[in-house]
Amino acid sequence: MVAVVPEFLLLQPAATTSATANQNAERRIAVRIASPAVRTTLWLDTGRPWAEILDLGRRAEAAGWDAVRVGDLPWPALECWSTAGALAGRVGRLQLQAVVDDARGRHPAVVAKLASTVDRLSGGRLLLGLAPGAGPDAQARLAEVFQVVKGLVSQPRFSYHGTFFQLRSAPLDPRPHQHPFPLLLHGGNSDLAARHADHWSLDRGAGEVAAALAQLDAACADVGRDRAEVTVSAPYPTTGVDEWVVPASALGRDRARQDRTLAAIAAEAVSPASGWPGPQSS
Repeated sequence: MVAVVPEFLLLQPAATTSATANQNAERRIAVRIASPAVRTTLWLDTGRPWAEILDLGRRAEAAGWDAVRVGDLPWPALECWSTAGALAGRVGRLQLQAVVDDARGRHPAVVAKLASTVDRLSGGRLLLGLAPGAGPDAQARLAEVFQVVKGLVSQPRFSYHGTFFQLRSAPLDPRPHQHPFPLLLHGGNSDLAARHADHWSLDRGAGEVAAALAQLDAACADVGRDRAEVTVSAPYPTTGVDEWVVPASALGRDRARQDRTLAAIAAEAVSPASGWPGPQSS
């Protein structure tokens, strides 16, 4: 599972000099967020050293961001839950989003226990994200994962008899600090989002967002759910999206540039006084 880097955040190779490259990159990253109410989430790269991860999370918090996200990565990286737990004790305000890939083979009861623990450690700031694995049964399996996690976090004892998972009077103690406990779907489809998720994190291209939102509207209507109950995030600042998820890789490695970018995105606009060139067409 890899964070999608928006086209306008991709760093471009220098045509002539490094100064030119930096100017071009800053022009492409300086954009205005589509909605004044949009939330901002920074997807931290757990493949970086822990000191860098923590430092960037703290700087995002200081700049006014709303959340940080960590997730399972397909390359050498720190483990998702250990990282989320460490952040819980060191970043005091931000929502913590942990996105786990069902392909990793964790039983949903184990996921529920890990999530409950981090939610307790953070004082109720965890958003648990679930992503489908691969294969023809991936969506059906993930639907059962949602049902098992929901049952365990909301009931003293929970029994379940599904195709992929079975539990008999299983306890989860302690349960999460938050009640009800919020769940995020990363990727997947609109039917899964409408039936099971409080938050749908899109992993689609910018040109597909409008269609995905229309599909979610229809899916919510089919199951009799208020569409406003589902928060939608995307790696693009576009109309209809409630949250913009920015991968840490989009900030570059220069600390001064990272700080300018964090401040500009948190402010939802780029002003000439900040030293940025303002929104540019690509």
